[in-house]
Amino acid sequence: MDIKIYDNNDTGNRIKVFFAVNDQNIVDSVTVGNSAVPMRKGFQFYVDDYIASQIDKTELALTGGYPSLVVREGEEIEIPTEEQEKQKEIEELERKLKELRGEEDVPNE
Repeated sequence: MDIKIYDNNDTGNRIKVFFAVNDQNIVDSVTVGNSAVPMRKGFQFYVDDYIASQIDKTELALTGGYPSLVVREGEEIEIPTEEQEKQKEIEELERKLKELRGEEDVPNE
């Protein structure tokens, strides 16, 4: 199964993924996060947040010289339901509201 990848984060809800490759062009590390600044050669693109949290279930494939993400054999990507997405958004808004009100016990993400 191919995974949808994006060139940018124009919607604000995508996560940067960087696959670093060594001199033999073999992936030797993966960095996930929009604040990451790659300092090596590799491939960078954006994925949906639920893919980023399951990046270990994917692998980089090169087709015609263009990178793509595919699900590893034997793995399955869990796609959140609409209700799970709404609950996640509610929790994020509640966290931001507490932060704005200056309340204690705001968990860091």
